[in-house]
Amino acid sequence: MAPRTRHGQKGEGQAQKGTKDSKDGQALPKQSQQAQPTTAPPEPHLSPTPTPPPPPPPPPKPSEDSDVDRLIRDQIESYKKEPSYELQVNHYARKIKTSLMCDIIEEAARRADMDLNETSEVIAESIDPQRHHARYDSTAADAGLLLR
Repeated sequence: MAPRTRHGQKGEGQAQKGTKDSKDGQALPKQSQQAQPTTAPPEPHLSPTPTPPPPPPPPPKPSEDSDVDRLIRDQIESYKKEPSYELQVNHYARKIKTSLMCDIIEEAARRADMDLNETSEVIAESIDPQRHHARYDSTAADAGLLLR
């Protein structure tokens, strides 16, 4: 019986370097790396499926609010309690309009030798006769009341 080689083959002494692809168990010489076809792994930036973005961080819990978050929330609540900017602008615009109307009524009353209330009614009608009791009338009436 022939001695066994390291690779388990009978009768051959030592195995040669190479691969064992032959039917008779003999070692074939290694082929060069260049002649052997290899497939390169696909490059990650050319993969057909895009990688999903990382999930967004979870929102902080109310119990974990920082001092800054608390201050911002308090400031927002205080703004909700105050009159809006638009209301403030309208308020000041009405004050300016009333002040100008006072000047107009005083001047008209002085020139026409009329009562201030009568003058404010005439001015309101001359502004818009269809809307005699509309906002122009109330501005003129406010001015008339201020001038009394």
